[in-house]
Amino acid sequence: MHILRSFKECLEILSSSDRRKYWTVVVIQGFLGFLDFLGIAVLGVIGVVAIRGVQSQPASGTSLNFLKLLNLSSLNLQKQVAILGLFAALILITRTILTMYFNWKILRFLAMRSAEISSNLLTRMVIRGQTEFYKKNISEIQYILGPGVSSIAVGILGSASTIIADLASILIVSTGVVLIDPTVAILSAVLFSSVGVFFYFVLRVRVETYGLQLAQDSIDSNQKLSELISGFRQIFASNRVGFYTKEIIDKKTRISKLTALNTFVPSIGKYAIEVSIVIGGTLISAGLFLFSDSTHAFSGLAIFITAGTRIAPALLRLQQGALAIKSHMTLSALTLSTIRDLKDDSVLDLSLNETDFLHGNFHPEIKIQEIEFYYGTNITPNLKVDNLVIKAGSSVAIVGPSGAGKTTLIDVVLGILKPAQGKVYISGLEPNNVISKWPGAISYVPQDIIIIQGSIAENIALGYKKSSVSETRVNYSIKISQLTEFID
Repeated sequence: MHILRSFKECLEILSSSDRRKYWTVVVIQGFLGFLDFLGIAVLGVIGVVAIRGVQSQPASGTSLNFLKLLNLSSLNLQKQVAILGLFAALILITRTILTMYFNWKILRFLAMRSAEISSNLLTRMVIRGQTEFYKKNISEIQYILGPGVSSIAVGILGSASTIIADLASILIVSTGVVLIDPTVAILSAVLFSSVGVFFYFVLRVRVETYGLQLAQDSIDSNQKLSELISGFRQIFASNRVGFYTKEIIDKKTRISKLTALNTFVPSIGKYAIEVSIVIGGTLISAGLFLFSDSTHAFSGLAIFITAGTRIAPALLRLQQGALAIKSHMTLSALTLSTIRDLKDDSVLDLSLNETDFLHGNFHPEIKIQEIEFYYGTNITPNLKVDNLVIKAGSSVAIVGPSGAGKTTLIDVVLGILKPAQGKVYISGLEPNNVISKWPGAISYVPQDIIIIQGSIAENIALGYKKSSVSETRVNYSIKISQLTEFID
């Protein structure tokens, strides 16, 4: 039931039109099981025709009707078997090719939706701004938007589509085999289902555990690497580089082992089912030859082998898909939690406005009116400002001890943090509207300057495409910043 709840939650992340597309492909995949049934039926007819031909007896009953339907009843035995064999091969190969095609279509579709989910989630986190980023470290955010989203789209929804399609195929084929030979059908169902169910319950706990450890170790490893790079001077000076390096190597080694285990464990069922086909085929054929005539025995054996080669892989995919979902449920838990938290937030309208260097009608005056800001669930405000007006052309210094709220006030003025009550106005508008209407009119110079990996021009024109950067504007910025001599 837990798997069904997770599947439903992941499916609801998709839009209604995307859900319709998803179910359309899944239904088509399910109905491909009729091709398996038809191929198995043809091979059953081949078995009957061949045995009766060897016994110098003509085909009769269902086999004769099938030959008449295909206009083959007048041909000799060799031609009948050859044509029926080619027909069965063509049906089964077509089924395999179509299954591959639709599997590719749905996985590609889900991969594209994965990028969309990640994009929407990122914009919602950006709207929350600094308050959302305070809750998680950078490694967690990277994991949420990357592997976590992929686990939802491809890991859970992709595996679920395979499970649903294979379930439909197994039901169709099993029903058909019951109609053709109930004894073989019952024996096959008991054999394959008992093997599949047994290994699923044996392996699922391990897969869940490995998935949870893998997610946590991935986040921890990235966090340690980030700490080492950003704080290298302090870490080097205190002789702790060895500690960090060992921690990262140990995590990476553990991740490699868990990845290998997470990949190998679901495949154990494959080998079990391969063995069950051999053992089951031997036992069923022995029983058929002991308790029925040779015609029925050969026909039943042909049906078992063919059904086994179609049902067994489907059961294997079923088992592997269920285990994959259990694993990805743990891998996606942090992302699903974040999506639940942000689901009622609006998606950010991505503004790509070019910087307006003239800022017509912009009036640089700041008004703060009775704002209160709270971090988390604090009862008392972390920041409280009754009224403050900063006139155009003036300079204001905000002073106070560490933790007094200086940075918080600046974040509220910039619109990065949203106050619980009160308003901030710049040029008569709220900060976000000002930034959107007059991009570039507000500047912020932090204590710790961010330097991106790129040219000096790219660092000056932060957030703009390299091709759209004006050399004239860059040189002017260098000049008024009195950096010409340093850069030259």
